[in-house]
This record gives sequence, C-alpha cells and structure tokens, in this order.
Amino acid sequence: MLGLLLVVTMIANYLSTQLPGQMQTNDAAHAITVEDQIARLATALQGAAGVGAVGAVLSQPVSLGSVGEPPVAPGDGASIGPGPSGTQFSLSYAVAGPVTYQGPGNWPAGGNLAKSGCSSSPAGSQSPTYVNCTGSATLTQNFTNGSHYISVTGGSNLHVNFTASYSTVVVGAAGGAGNTVIVVGSHDTVYLNATGGSTVRLTLVGNWDSASISGQGGATVSMLLVGNHDGVSWSANGASSSFVESAWGSHDSTTTSNTNAAVYYTAFDAVNASSSVCPYANDSSTDTVSGSGGTVSYNNTGYSGSGSQGGWTESWHKVGNVACPFYSSISIPQKSSGTVGASFVVALKNTYAPPVEIAYDEGAVILAQRQGLPLMIVKPGITFVGGNLSLWVPEFLGNVGTEVGTGTAELSVMLVSLLNVNLPSGGLNLSGTTSVAVTTPFAAAWYSYLNTTSSLTGDVKCVPKTSTACVGPFTMNGPLGTVYVNVTATVLSLQLATFSVTLG
Repeated sequence: MLGLLLVVTMIANYLSTQLPGQMQTNDAAHAITVEDQIARLATALQGAAGVGAVGAVLSQPVSLGSVGEPPVAPGDGASIGPGPSGTQFSLSYAVAGPVTYQGPGNWPAGGNLAKSGCSSSPAGSQSPTYVNCTGSATLTQNFTNGSHYISVTGGSNLHVNFTASYSTVVVGAAGGAGNTVIVVGSHDTVYLNATGGSTVRLTLVGNWDSASISGQGGATVSMLLVGNHDGVSWSANGASSSFVESAWGSHDSTTTSNTNAAVYYTAFDAVNASSSVCPYANDSSTDTVSGSGGTVSYNNTGYSGSGSQGGWTESWHKVGNVACPFYSSISIPQKSSGTVGASFVVALKNTYAPPVEIAYDEGAVILAQRQGLPLMIVKPGITFVGGNLSLWVPEFLGNVGTEVGTGTAELSVMLVSLLNVNLPSGGLNLSGTTSVAVTTPFAAAWYSYLNTTSSLTGDVKCVPKTSTACVGPFTMNGPLGTVYVNVTATVLSLQLATFSVTLG
C-alpha cells in the first residue's frame, strides 16, 4: 500500500509540476525557433531587395509544432496566416519643384486707357508711346514693347506696368496719393519724378537697367530692385522727400547725395542662383553706393560688421534664409494608396504556457504574448538621421495563405518588383512634413520602438491612444492601432519591394 501511494504521489508530482515545467520549456524553445525563422526571412527579404534581385525566390520553413513529452503530452501546434484585415503601411509627402524663376511681366497690353480721362498717342493703341493725364484721372494700364512717356499733372493716380527691353520709360511728375510703377526687362532706362507729397512704389526687374529717380515736396519713393548690374540714382529737392530701396541681386549700384535715403542689398543672383533660398552666398559684397549718401545695409551669408563708405552709414548682416523674389515651385502631394501591406502571423497555441504570436509586420518581427506588451525583435526599415529619412517598405501581392497543425509550413517568396524614390532629384525637393503611418494590432511595439529612437522622439503618436493596441495589455484578435510619425525631412530614400508569397 505504501508503495502504491508513493507511485501515485510521483505521478501526481509529475503531472502537476514536472510535466508543465518541461512543456513550458518546450514551448519557450518553440517560440525561439519560430522567432529565428521569421527573423531570417525578414533579413533575406530586405537583402534580396537591397541587391536588386528581382525574380529571386526565397524559401523559409516555419515549424508549427513544438516538442512534446510522450506519451502524456503531445507537442503543441500553431497556425500561420495573414495579418488582420486593415493592417497596412502608408506614406505621404509633398514634392516641391521644379524650382523656377519667373519674374513679373508678359501682361497683355490694355487697361482703362479709353476711360481714364488721359490722352494718348498714337490714338487707339493699347500700348501708346505718349500718355498725358491731368486732374484726378486714374490710369491702370499695361504697356508692352518700345519706349513710353507718361506725363502726369494735377494729382492723377497711376497703376502701370511696362514689359520692354532696350527701351526708355519716363513717368513724369507723379503726384497722386498712391502710384504703382512696374518695369520688367533688361537694358532699360527708367526716369521717375515724384512730386507734391505723393507715394510711388517702383518695381524694376531685369539686368543692366538704369533708373534715375527724383522727388520733391515731401514725395516718398519705395523701390524694389531685382537683378544684376543695375544702377540707381536718387535726387531730392528738399530733405522732406525720402527714398527706400530694397535691392536683390549682385553688382548693383546706388548714387545719391540726399541723406534721407536707405538702401538694403540682399545677396542674390537672378541668372545663376542654384536655389530659391536667399541670401545667395555673399554676392552683396559686389554691390556699391556712392555720393554723400544715407544708410546702406548688406545682407549675406557670411561677413557681418559695420563701417562707412564715403558719406554713407554702412552695416553688414549675416541673416537667415528667406525666399528669393519671384522664385516659385510646384507642390505635388504624394500619398500611398493605403493598400501597401506585408504581414503574417504565426500563432503558437500553447497548452501549458500563455499563447504567443510571432508576426512579420511591415518589415519588423514582433513577439506578442497574451496579457503582455508586444516586443519588437527585428527593427523595421525606418531611419531618420540629420534630416535624412530612409524607408524600406515591403508589400505582399495578396494575402499569405493559412495552415494549421504541428508540421512544417513552407513559405516561398519571390521578389516581383522594386520602386525606388530618392529626393531631392531632378529639380524636385521635399516640401513640408513627411508622414508615415503603420496600422497594426502590434501598435504598442511600434510606438515603443519609434518613440525611443532619439531622432524621432516627440514626433510619434499612437491612435486611439488609450486602446489596448497602443498601451496594452495585448489580446489575441484584439483591436488595431495606428502609429504616426511626422518629420521634416530634407532627404527621402524610399524603396518599395513587392513580393509574391506562396504557403506550401
């Protein structure tokens, strides 16, 4: 009887303690085996894409069954199948470019000349050579080709544009409350006379132009000059008249003997500028002033200081980047279709240990145990360093099949195609924010990994932020969460690798 009791006790101890312990060990070893298999597959997929091996076929066995303890406990089985519906990777970014310089001009001739109260010659022309306005007339007119002479008396207002090269433009006695004069072209000669408390806004765009500007009786002239090798002179009858010039270019010059003048030179090369960002190098050092002068400021990317040049008060400034005048770019939004996805899950159906899922999830390998937090075993193909965003993104054609049991599943994967995007390139640049989003039941693992990557810290969020997908604990067949990464990237290297997958 004592011997029988001892046998029963030994069997009970074996069933309650030794067998569960050994099976838990077996299940842990099984999980490690599958982790290693899926990690090898992840490395092989990225490696094949990295060498451009389109058409290459890769094969990876996946052990579905664990080791058992016969005859009492057979090995536990597993299943392999596609990731949950809705699992996906998406990317959105904007492309700016090509960057082009396009100054104002090329307006069609015409305006309100016929109803302005001004006389013109030759009569009936939309772009006459001579125009005379008196009284309180308002002239809004576009002039093209050739030389033009505009005479104004009695407080008339002008809003006039001239598109011409190798021409002479004369605007005499502008005396209205507000006048806009724009001249676009190269090798032009411009004469402007502002009188009687008027305000004139003059824009001159072109190279090798010259402008002679005068003011009297408290007139104010504000000038925007864009171009290279342009010369400007300012004279005033009385200290009450003032002149302000903002010049963007190189090898420009300004001459005046009136101290109520301020000139701002910003380094810019309208002919050879390599980008739309100003100041362009230190080209303002080629700009000059002469005469007894007023104040002049030089804006560039290098030297800053102060001094004097003749009678001018001079200062140099190292300034931050601003947009160059008349540069423009096209913004082209780019967004994935939302169908990019590469995921499958191996679910270990353990009897003596908590169930485990090992997933290939958009290039990452993740281990998830019920009531725990998912862990990222193999990192995804995402890096962000010094403004450079690098993405390796896998995509499966269709879903992985399903197999259940204790045997060995065989994954056969072929690299079908590669899409490479590299920016900046061909005049195209990134613009604004680049956004990456991963929707997955293992969002907590993605959030933890990305949010502890120093270059991305603070740019990562998980939505819905209070769901178990984002904060745990992990549940089998649980909800999906979406992890968003928003960065200001200046360089983007994207490789989208498309695979066909067969489960045998």
